[in-house]
Amino acid sequence: KNGETGYEARGDAAWFFENNKTYYHFRAVNKDAVVTKDKENVDYYPISAGTTDYLWGAPIKKSNAAPDYSVTKGYADAINPAIGATTDAINMTQFHMMSQITVKLTTTDDEKAVDLTGSEVTITRIDNNGKVLMGSGLITLSGSTTDVKLNKAENSYTYTLNVVPQLLERVSGSTNDDDYIGISIKTAKGEAKYFREKLSSIKAKTVNGTQHTAGATITRWYPGHSYTYTFNLVKSGIKSMTASVADWTIINAESQNISLEN
Repeated sequence: KNGETGYEARGDAAWFFENNKTYYHFRAVNKDAVVTKDKENVDYYPISAGTTDYLWGAPIKKSNAAPDYSVTKGYADAINPAIGATTDAINMTQFHMMSQITVKLTTTDDEKAVDLTGSEVTITRIDNNGKVLMGSGLITLSGSTTDVKLNKAENSYTYTLNVVPQLLERVSGSTNDDDYIGISIKTAKGEAKYFREKLSSIKAKTVNGTQHTAGATITRWYPGHSYTYTFNLVKSGIKSMTASVADWTIINAESQNISLEN
């Protein structure tokens, strides 16, 4: 068990290879993850928006130690092939499967200032459920959208939520708001509401990671990335919006020696 991530070997039996002709694909998930099979007999575990930091891991090729996530293959191209009997340590690299969303509310210090007390922030039209395919780490969506409220931090106007990675514009160029993920901000006592129907129109001001470029619009949330949106509110509306993107830390699990038992 890794104390930092809560990983542990499943079951009480020792890990071993039955013989030198047996090969296994090793994967790691949160210890409470429920791995099951879909109708095509593919192993997966469910994920949903909230506070849980869902993780997935596999033995990654040394030549591709920090792979980008592929929206069609997951991490498949970077994974070592099946492993046979060995006395070498098997190193697992674990990845954050969710996108971390942070919204910060600010206002001015003049007569246009907004009372932010009791404000609520909601992500609208988001697909809040999905699956992580055990073989590749590919994430699929449930196809059902809803509105999800973010969690407010104490003593600040900062709101957070871990969400299933997905496109922010499901139909590019559509004029239908239902095809876009948006944001709703309700201020003190519901006195005012601010809407941003299309989060995909906000550009990344700063980027400290991969799969995004500073100055480009953020049209997709990727796993293992933290997105911070800052909205400056005034009585007449949203004065300014900025976004920054950073990678989460890749977690390397403790090595496990796998022995061949007779």
